[in-house]
Amino acid sequence: MDAIILWCNFFLWLLTLLVYVRRRGRMTIGGWIILLYTSIAFFSISLFFNKYSEGYFADHIYVFPYIFLWGMILLGLSPLLKQERYKVEAILLPSICWVNILCITVVLFCIFRIISSLPDLQRGLILLSGGSSDYILQTYNETTAQNMVRKSVIDSKIDIIAILTNCSAELSPLLFFIYLLYPNKNKWVVMGLGVAILSSPIDGIVKCSRVLIVANLFLFCFTFLLFREFLGRKVRRYLYVVSCIVLSFFFLFFAIISLGRAKGNIERNNWGYQRYFAESFLVFNGYCVDANGIREGNRTAPLFRMLLGMENLSPKEMRYKYRNMRVDSSRFSTYVGDFVLDFGVIFSLVIFIVLALVAFKLLKRHEKTELPISHFFLIYLIMKFNLGFWQYLFSGIGGNLAVLTFLLLFFFFRSRHAHIRLNIL
Repeated sequence: MDAIILWCNFFLWLLTLLVYVRRRGRMTIGGWIILLYTSIAFFSISLFFNKYSEGYFADHIYVFPYIFLWGMILLGLSPLLKQERYKVEAILLPSICWVNILCITVVLFCIFRIISSLPDLQRGLILLSGGSSDYILQTYNETTAQNMVRKSVIDSKIDIIAILTNCSAELSPLLFFIYLLYPNKNKWVVMGLGVAILSSPIDGIVKCSRVLIVANLFLFCFTFLLFREFLGRKVRRYLYVVSCIVLSFFFLFFAIISLGRAKGNIERNNWGYQRYFAESFLVFNGYCVDANGIREGNRTAPLFRMLLGMENLSPKEMRYKYRNMRVDSSRFSTYVGDFVLDFGVIFSLVIFIVLALVAFKLLKRHEKTELPISHFFLIYLIMKFNLGFWQYLFSGIGGNLAVLTFLLLFFFFRSRHAHIRLNIL
């Protein structure tokens, strides 16, 4: 029976993908995201029956959690899917002056982040190139231990700088592609934004974190898919070549870190890859709908809890306080799972409905064939929200501040008059 439910879940996602692509007549960013979840549904089948998975997931698969998860993901994705109903014929760009100021600010903070990590990066590259398993495990364990007791970026000694560098890293992929849309762009700003994008995966190498490496490169690829139809053929070809070289470099270190943490056990390491990619569906199915409690917004909305005068917990404190729940933050359960674990099934559904309605309202356009630049900030936010196939990507106070940053920039650029009308061929 478990196999039947798993296969039915996969065919539900496959049918959703086929129907959506047929209706749109082309592969849009919404279609790519649905394809992502279709792939997860497929790989979760073999993961559930893998010999290394014994005792790692719930004993049985249930129907309702998968139906609920499917509906919630499509609800979260619905504002983006609605935008794709209309073919964009022109993009309205404000004065490049404002964009230059924002881009240069982001580049400076990201370069500061890279320079700050150079001593650790140099040492790490030397040891990683030799495949030092002891160094990899020690660095990863130390980083994990530090993150477990840290309540937020506000608690650190360089609080303001940490907040600004975090928000800059969040903005860099989006600003890189927005800047490429301008006909009179500065090549040094383009190069600077390219370096800014690499600040997060470089941080992943320093901390021997696979998630930091893959998550940010993964986000870059989907941001490219979002902008692909708006970029010229020459720009796309150049991005293909450069991206392949850069991705190859980072995936080399991703493989080295993975083998080091698996202590050379290739078979178990491959299972680890599959678990990182597909376990969220299985964890959600087995534990999230009936989790024996809720986390009261501690993971998804700590900033708003803090503003209400409520206690801000570190991950370690959170796990202890909610130790009676059936699953904790060490397991991936999709961004939907994080909301359900924080607020419960019913209230999470209400939150998703309200967020979708607000997004529909904000993205409403007078001229449906023209896309103002301000909308990219909100569309990107929705896209990244839905790319949390393993966890909510805006968790923690730093993540909450990133959401507010995108919203503020959306309203700022919405108030700017368009200076350039970029026609899309």
